[in-house]
Amino acid sequence: MGNLNPYFFKVFLLYLTYLDKSYKFKMTFGKRIKELRESKGLFLREVGAALELDNAFISKVENGERLLPRKHIEKLAKFFNTDINELLVLWLSDKIIELLLNEPVAEQVLKISQKRLRKDENKN
Repeated sequence: MGNLNPYFFKVFLLYLTYLDKSYKFKMTFGKRIKELRESKGLFLREVGAALELDNAFISKVENGERLLPRKHIEKLAKFFNTDINELLVLWLSDKIIELLLNEPVAEQVLKISQKRLRKDENKN
């Protein structure tokens, strides 16, 4: 775990403490992408074309079976005309969950990481 960027956890902690009602605590990155796509009346192939990815891959992202590579998030935010931070928070949250899922010490890891992040913030 030593190779993870502390920014990764900062964004995740923002997600956990964000109180705006537009966020749903159980919202995943894939569900949000599907929600955005459907609200605009778009097909999977249109999102896939915008990202230069196969529509089957986009379907897997929406269903939580695959995680979109980070390099596509900015383009996706522009395509949907939505806040990149919203997508980034959800994406990082999914990434952390994927990393810590079924780890018996996951909560301890998050608590220690949060303390370390706060300590680093105080240094700056």
